[in-house]
This record gives sequence, C-alpha cells and structure tokens, in this order.
Amino acid sequence: MKLTNVQITNFQSVQDSNEFEIDDVTCLVGKNEAGKTALLKALYRLNPINKTDEKFNVTDDYPRQTVADYENNVETRKQQPAIVGKATFKIDPKYIKKAKESYEFEFSEDQTLTVTLSKGYSNKPIYSFNSKDSEGRLTEVKFGDSKSSERYFIKQIPKFLYFDEYYQMKGQENIEQLMQRVTNKKLEDPDYPLLGLIQLAGLDLARIIDTKHTEHLIAKLEGAGNSLTQKVLPYWSQNQHLRMKFDIRPGQTGDPNGLTSGTNIWSRVEDTKHNVTTSLGTRSRGFVWFFSFLAWYSNLSKDHENLILLLDEPGLFLHAKAQGDLLNYFEKELIPNHQIIYTTHSPFMVDPMHFDRVRIVQDLSIEANTDTLPDDKQGTKVITEVMEAIPDSLFPLQGALGYEISQTLFIGPNSLVVEGVSDLLYIQTISTLLQEKGKRGLNSDWTITPVGGSGNIFTFVSLLGSQSNLNIAVLIDLQKNDRQKIENLYKTKLLKQNQVFTYADFVEDNEADIEDMFEIDFYFKLVNKAFNLSIKREDIPEGSPRIIRCLESYFKNEPIPNGVKFNHYRPALYFSNNIKSLEEELTEFSLDRFQKAFDALNKLLAK
Repeated sequence: MKLTNVQITNFQSVQDSNEFEIDDVTCLVGKNEAGKTALLKALYRLNPINKTDEKFNVTDDYPRQTVADYENNVETRKQQPAIVGKATFKIDPKYIKKAKESYEFEFSEDQTLTVTLSKGYSNKPIYSFNSKDSEGRLTEVKFGDSKSSERYFIKQIPKFLYFDEYYQMKGQENIEQLMQRVTNKKLEDPDYPLLGLIQLAGLDLARIIDTKHTEHLIAKLEGAGNSLTQKVLPYWSQNQHLRMKFDIRPGQTGDPNGLTSGTNIWSRVEDTKHNVTTSLGTRSRGFVWFFSFLAWYSNLSKDHENLILLLDEPGLFLHAKAQGDLLNYFEKELIPNHQIIYTTHSPFMVDPMHFDRVRIVQDLSIEANTDTLPDDKQGTKVITEVMEAIPDSLFPLQGALGYEISQTLFIGPNSLVVEGVSDLLYIQTISTLLQEKGKRGLNSDWTITPVGGSGNIFTFVSLLGSQSNLNIAVLIDLQKNDRQKIENLYKTKLLKQNQVFTYADFVEDNEADIEDMFEIDFYFKLVNKAFNLSIKREDIPEGSPRIIRCLESYFKNEPIPNGVKFNHYRPALYFSNNIKSLEEELTEFSLDRFQKAFDALNKLLAK
C-alpha cells in the first residue's frame, strides 16, 4: 500500500495540520520549534513497528492550552475522544486481485480503492474504505456480512518506523541488563538498534552469554560487521577506510559503570588507514546515527517489507557533504522499497531536483501574538504554497536553490576557471563566431566559471578541486605579481601544470590580459564605442605590454566625462551585443590566438 494523505490534529503544538499529500519521499521543512517532530510522532503512533509506542496520552499529548476544557467535555460526554491522526492509503491492485480471488471481493478495475486509518485518544483504530472512479468521485465501500476481505486489507497497512537521535547506539552494552529490559518490556531507545544488530548476526541474547562454541560466535559477529560495513561505506564518503568490528567479553572492574560484571558487547570501528580501532561511541555523532539506523533498519527490513520510514532530522549531525551522501542513500537504497518522510531545517537535506517533495511546516503562533491569530491559524500547519510561508520557513529551500544554482550555472563536470564576467563574454562570443565561420571554438562541454578576480582563483580552485569528479582548467591574466600564485596552483598539486593557461601563452609576451588577445587598434575601437570617446592609439602612453594597464594610466590624467569610471566589463558587453557589426573588423590574427587557446583547452576535456 502507498500512503497518499495525512492529517494530524489535537496533538502537542498541532491543532490542525491541514491535510497534506505524501510522496515516495516527503521532506518536512521548517525552523526549530515549528512542530515537525510532533507531526512525525503523531503519525508514528497510528501504526508503530513497536506496539509499546501505539498509545496517545491526553496528559502528555493534547494541546496544553485547551486540555482542561477537552477533558471536561469528554467526562461530561459533550464530545467524543478527539482524533489525532488520519492516514489514507491507496491499496495496491495486487491486493485487490488477491481479495477477489480469495474472499469473493467485488471491485471494478477502473476504480481506485483507498483505506483511511484514524486513531485518537480512545486509542481504538478506525478504518474506512472508499473507492474513486475515473472522474474523481468518492464512494464509501461496504463489505456487508463478510469481513474477510476488509480484515485482509487492514493487515496490509504498512507499519511506521520512527528514528531520531535518541535511538543511537552507545557503543557498548551489558548483555544481562539488556536481557532484563527485554523481559520487562522496558527497552531504552538505544536498545533497538543494538538488538537489531544482534539479530542481524543471527544470534540471541541467551546464546551470547552461554555460548558453547567461541569460533561460531566470532564468525557470526564478523559477518554482522562485514554486512554493515558494506552497507555504510558506499554512502560514507567522509572516510572510506573504516570497518565495523564487534567483540564480546566478560566485564572487568575497570570498565565503565554498568559494565564491570557479566557479559558485555562492544562495538568497535577499525580505521585501516591508521591501523587503530576505537569505540563506536567515540566516533562522530553523524557516523553513529548513520550506523545505528542501518543496524536497526537492516534487521527490520528482513521481516517487514511493508515499512514507512519516519526520520526526524536525519542530517542533524552530518557535514554538508555527508548530508548529500545520506540523500543519495535514500534515493538508491530506501526509495525502491519504502516511502520516507523526514524532517529538516538544513538546505543540504533538501534535494533541489525534487522541490515537489517538500512540505513547509510552520507555527504562526510563535511568530506573532497568539491573540491576534484566528483559531484556524493557530498551531503547527503544513503548507505547500510557497507564498504562504514565512521567510524563516523558506530558508532551507532558498539555501538549497542557491547552492544548486551555484553548482549548475557556473560549475560543471568540465569547469574552465576565468577571472571575471568580461572573460566569459569575450570567450563565448569569439567561440560562437569561430564556429559560424566553420572553425574550432571552445567545446560546449566546458562550463565557464568566472570567480571575480585573480585573488579568488586559488581559493576557488581549492574548493572545486576537492570534488574528485571535476575536470578543471584555468585561463587567466598574467602580470608579474601573479606569477607565483599561478605556479602555486600546480606546485601545491591542486592542478597539473598543463591545466593552467595564461593569455600570455598565446600572445607570446611576459604579461597579458584577455584584451591583449585582440589587436590594439580593434580594442581601442571597442573602448571608444563603449564609453563614447575618440581616443587615438598615439594618445596612450606606452610602458606596459598590457593594454589595460596603459589605458588605466591614461584615464588617471584624462578622466572620462561625467564621472564615468573605466572598467573591463563595458567594452566586453558592447563586443558581445554588437558582434555582427564588428566581426568584419576582427583580423585573422586575433581569431587565431583565440583558436589556439580553445584548441589547448579542448585537449584537456575528460573523456
């Protein structure tokens, strides 16, 4: 079955969430205290994987500001116990086919069958069935005297698995104490992933304590460690040298509290790069979260295919890159088998390719004086209309969108780093012109990346170079003061020497900017047109091989009228906008220089 719609009411900060749609992946985005966790917890209790978590409690859960009136109304029978959660599921056609074959259930194939599960403070589940025809009209389905098919469909409703930071494993545990908590049905949150790990290894607690075959026990623990290692490492790019290890030993007097006697299980992480093992509990909280979730999920998924995963702030302790790894794990490993609903306030946990998965969670009560809000606006709300969202609620989406733009607009698999937008305009315009003339331009596989000046190039290349899947080349100006910076690009092994080009390489001089790729008279014409001037070549004092430096010296003594400042961008923009009228004045000499540069760059393209 597939969960399609959810509505939460009368639970903690939620008076009425509004009914909202659920996708294969649903991302609940909102600021702290907006009520994201409350939504997940209420949904979880509708049909939890752990039966001990299924009850709603008025004292703990009903909205505090009206709980006294509610309790009085229920006691005096003025109202029925309030409903908390309502979840609607679309019934898979394979279940309908099975019901028709086994239970004489009659249903038209051109209709959609749904079941809605509701539950509230009576803690009694309520089921209702509806069919929807091709025109969207709903009809309640009655099962008559035979309830067999109805019970069959109810059994197919997925269980909810809720996971947050409190379920993280500690790294070590006393087996006897754990067995006692299991017997008394008083498990602590970290017990669940540990029990999942033990069951994943094919062991039971009693056998661990009273094993008759040490080698068998070691083999089982190694198998569990290897299995989890294989599941974690492909999606943990932070460190690919980690291996999971598990050990079982008698408690010693110097061990931590609670572990000084009996039998203890220790979770260890081996770093094969540094040949050292450390306790799982000493690793980063992000790694422990990821590992603990996999331990529990890997075991549950063996027996419960029909799970919906509710993950509360799964990227909370993860670095931005690791959050990307987690989203990749969702996409490749979880989505094919389960629906996922997760909460976040991080822009790196919002997939910019799937903004349709986002639902915005906000509580206007904490943004304004509650007395000014009508009752239907109070409490946590789930909205899909961006225009209704407050700025703080939108921040993760804005951050994700901004990051995606920065990555896709100016960064690609093959990134050509240049100093500024002027370089981009000249290169794009000349490349197009060469191609129109049947010559070789810059290959379209290059993404031109202006970085805002030579001072930013080293930092920018350092950032880009950390992404191993990128092919980077640099084409920049060269002046005497820049030579050391340029050499550092390949001396520090950020780039190979053949990936670093300067315009001086193609004008055969000691210094050069992109403007020096043109013949001097042509560039003077661009400047005159762009700034409405009439300067002549002989007016410009010499002294530098770079035409830009010569012009800057000239304008210090002969300012442009009306306070206009000379800049590189304006001639470049004029060139780009007026290339059709200017191309006849471009000499083959200038075009050949650009073509040589493009040829050199094209040879570097990743194949």
